[in-house]
Amino acid sequence: MYGRTACQLVKEFASGDKGQLVSFNSDLFQQVVAECSQHHLELQSLIRKIQEEGLDIQTARNADHYGALIHHLALVRNKRCLMAYVYNRAEIIRNLLWKIGHVLPQEIEEKLSHAEEEHFKKHSTALKSYMSKVMVDLTVDMVPPKDPYIKVRVLDDIGDGILLSDDKTANFACHSMHLLKRTDAEQFISREAFKKAILQPGPPENFALKTVQEVIKPQKQTKLAQDENQFLENILRMLLQEFVSAAASSEKIMQFGQSIDSSGTTQGYIPRLLDIVLYLCEKEHIEGGMIFQLLEDLTEMSTMKNCKDIFGYIESKQDILGKQELFARGKLVMLRTCNQLLRRLSKANDVVFCGRILMFLAHFFPLSERSALNIKGVFNTSNETKFEKEPLEGICIDFNFYQTFWGLQEFFSNPASVSHAPIKWQKFTSSLSVVLNTFEAQPLSDEEGDANNLEEEAVNFSIKYLTSSKLMGLELKDPSFRRHVLVQCLILFDYLKAPGKGDKDLPSENMKEEITSCEERVKKLLELTPPKGSEFLHKIEHILEREKNWVWWKRDGCLPYEKQPIEKKTVPEGSKKRRPRWRLGNKELSQLWKWADQNPNALTDPQRVQTPSIMEYWKPLAEDMDPSAGIEAEYHHKNNRVYCWKGLRLAARQDLEGFSKFTDHGIEGVVPLELLPPDVRSKYQAKPNDRSKRSKKEETKGSAHQVEENQIATTATEMDGDGIRTDNTAAAMEFDGASVPGTQGGTPTPEELQKHSSDTDVGQEAGQLEADAEVEAGIIDGETDADVDLDTVG
Repeated sequence: MYGRTACQLVKEFASGDKGQLVSFNSDLFQQVVAECSQHHLELQSLIRKIQEEGLDIQTARNADHYGALIHHLALVRNKRCLMAYVYNRAEIIRNLLWKIGHVLPQEIEEKLSHAEEEHFKKHSTALKSYMSKVMVDLTVDMVPPKDPYIKVRVLDDIGDGILLSDDKTANFACHSMHLLKRTDAEQFISREAFKKAILQPGPPENFALKTVQEVIKPQKQTKLAQDENQFLENILRMLLQEFVSAAASSEKIMQFGQSIDSSGTTQGYIPRLLDIVLYLCEKEHIEGGMIFQLLEDLTEMSTMKNCKDIFGYIESKQDILGKQELFARGKLVMLRTCNQLLRRLSKANDVVFCGRILMFLAHFFPLSERSALNIKGVFNTSNETKFEKEPLEGICIDFNFYQTFWGLQEFFSNPASVSHAPIKWQKFTSSLSVVLNTFEAQPLSDEEGDANNLEEEAVNFSIKYLTSSKLMGLELKDPSFRRHVLVQCLILFDYLKAPGKGDKDLPSENMKEEITSCEERVKKLLELTPPKGSEFLHKIEHILEREKNWVWWKRDGCLPYEKQPIEKKTVPEGSKKRRPRWRLGNKELSQLWKWADQNPNALTDPQRVQTPSIMEYWKPLAEDMDPSAGIEAEYHHKNNRVYCWKGLRLAARQDLEGFSKFTDHGIEGVVPLELLPPDVRSKYQAKPNDRSKRSKKEETKGSAHQVEENQIATTATEMDGDGIRTDNTAAAMEFDGASVPGTQGGTPTPEELQKHSSDTDVGQEAGQLEADAEVEAGIIDGETDADVDLDTVG
């Protein structure tokens, strides 16, 4: 909409080669015309609406005004694109009239629309009428000829019976004098120059251009003009004809004569001449299509035996001939040459040679080349199936069924006739119903399918079945024969169901129902036909489904789909440089070390990333724990394992009180209470009479240490012998009296010592269980444990 389709039409024309005509895209053209009609209706509707509202069309500035303006601009743009498309195609068609003549080749005529064909015919008729009135041929060269006749003297004996352009013969004996046409004399001189060039050894680039410059004396030193190309082409064609005529009837023309090629091996005159012309065309010294024209002339003058050798030369030069500068100029000539060879060949006796030609065309032309496509969808109606019209005596067969069965081939060979003629469609459906009923009444068993099954290699070849009434009974028992007929039915149904270019091509509703019903019967019969009926049906359905892509591509104008290979970027080779040696192995580490030496204050810069405080780190998790924030559980920071692990390490160093809550409350218990809201804080706040496990652990460790010192002091007293306490013992007792609860005298009773020992054991066991739980959870590593022990002792 709004000009995109029209722009695509113009881009399609611009994508073609300059001066070359691409096929007329009628589908896209009609879409643009329909879009113009739609814009026109919308524009008229909006203008009427503005007029009904009593507004001035020129001054109104509302939505309807701008909508009408958009439709008007889109309409104008579409019309300009259509005119550009038609005008440029007409210019190419008019130029073809002057270059090719009044009769267009078939491959070009297929690319024209009906209106363009009529335009070419009328233009050609008008030009012929005008030239007949003024009695001047406007298609001839505008450059006037030189003196028509000149005197020449023959330096070398050429021979007798030389045919001239006016159908006269001459005897060119040595030192003889002749009054000849200038064109004949120049051609003889040029031909002798090329004969000498053919005999020269070495590659063509050593002498080819020099020979052309000596013969033609071109206006441009390295590239011939149009008239000069034409003159050179006439010389080469005559020289080629002379070589072919001079070759003996029993000698191969590609081996006639002896010359030395670039590799030093012996080569015939004709291949040597073709190599020289191919080099000149490749280097654009002469017109690129000249080599193709010579190859076409050579195949037309040669027998089929010699054409095989000529085509072998063409295959050997395929890469050079396929270059874009040559391919664009000579692809139509090469296509015409190959088609003429295929027409001359016997499809039965020259199968290998036909295959070589088809394989060459497949490689030479791109995949999206339109010349190999049946764009108009023409059917091969010439392939008629002939069968008996009258019954034979002594043959016991239902002759009506025989005629009905083989009469289906008329519809299979031209499906288009069925879709546009209701009477033919009724005749086809009734005949098909009779055949399908017979197939259903005579099903094939697995034994019959295996007995009549073709060999695996024979299945790959198409079969032209015999239509004799004597073989009707045997053919009905052949599973391969049945499959051929049933597959023909599916192909016809698939063609009828395919969407046409217009509504008139679509089948009616009744016709669609009949197609669906017959198609189901055919598929069921294919599935029941041995061997491997289901597998065969699946493959046929897959092939028909892929065929739709081919049909749609052709109806969309056969747009090219080849992707050009990515050009490899060539990196110029540089000279080897001596690599610098770095202090720390590479440039980055050495530069980093250098910066550290030059700027030691960077390590103490306050802007550097530092370890956050407990309050800052746990603030995001505290916000997640606030119910009023409404944060979903899956987005909580507690689900981030890395965040939790770092927080526990930070708490182990800076907040042991909070770190101890991890066992009871998990990661949320480590969050400082000051960050939590009041309603959440009560959940994690400890009771007033309870002590934290960490406090109990510290007191337990302190009591155990005092008991051990007390025991050591008692042992020393017993070992003294005279019952006198030393100073160390007294100090130890004073320390115990201040630390361990006991009697008023400072000495604990046995009951208090036993109670104290049990408390110590319980505290140690509790601390050990807590540490084991933390280690099993994978939270406290070796570094963290060391920090905790140091803090506790301190």
